Amino acid sequence: MLIEAGPARSMEQLSSGLAEHGLAIEELDACLVTHIHLDHAGAAGHLAERGVPIHVHEFGVRHLVDPSKLLSSATRIYGAAMDTLWGETIPAPEAMVHPVLDGQELVFGPLRFRAIETPGHARHHHVFELDLGDESVCFSGDAAAMLLPNTDFISIPTPPPEFNLQAWKETIHRLRNGSWSRLHLTHGGSVEASSDHLSRLETELEEQVEWIRAWSEEGIDRRELHSRYRQALIERARACEIDDQTFDSYAS
Repeated sequence: MLIEAGPARSMEQLSSGLAEHGLAIEELDACLVTHIHLDHAGAAGHLAERGVPIHVHEFGVRHLVDPSKLLSSATRIYGAAMDTLWGETIPAPEAMVHPVLDGQELVFGPLRFRAIETPGHARHHHVFELDLGDESVCFSGDAAAMLLPNTDFISIPTPPPEFNLQAWKETIHRLRNGSWSRLHLTHGGSVEASSDHLSRLETELEEQVEWIRAWSEEGIDRRELHSRYRQALIERARACEIDDQTFDSYAS
């Protein structure tokens, strides 16, 4: 069972990691994808070609079967770095991609998951709750943002054009009221559900949107706005004793 396909360039690492546990990609029962951004779903086509069923939000199915629009949108953001960052994203066979609805249960042997609609970062986003019997955990994709490794610095992925502050705040409320004991972030590890992570995320979202609003009202151009935003984040990272190289590696 795999949570997130990851980018296409990670296929070799995935294969070797599974081999360390005596497994092959072809033995995976399924892959649950929280949303279709390339760092989460770029390898879906490769997995599907090797017999792994892909389960993804109903709005994301067509973009995995035909990733041309997804790749075009990503290329506008990442340009020449596309291949270095993500590798070769290929179409997934339609029969191998299964739509998932809000509240839907997905059962694989003894594992019972429940998909929960969580927009804000992307409108086609689910988190997956895994029932462990006496407790449950939540695989949160990007709905609970990211943590830089070995820090409590929250990095908020806000890709255009789908970022929606109000929807994300409603998602945070939904995550906060879940019955799970831990949130497993796709990027940066896991946190106790009872920790202050979600409250800090909500505060960061509100503050950063206010930065952008205030700078935009000054009439500055997009390049200057981007420069100010980046510098503000770097200063916050430095305050958490994160060096610029680490920041650039994970949050640029």
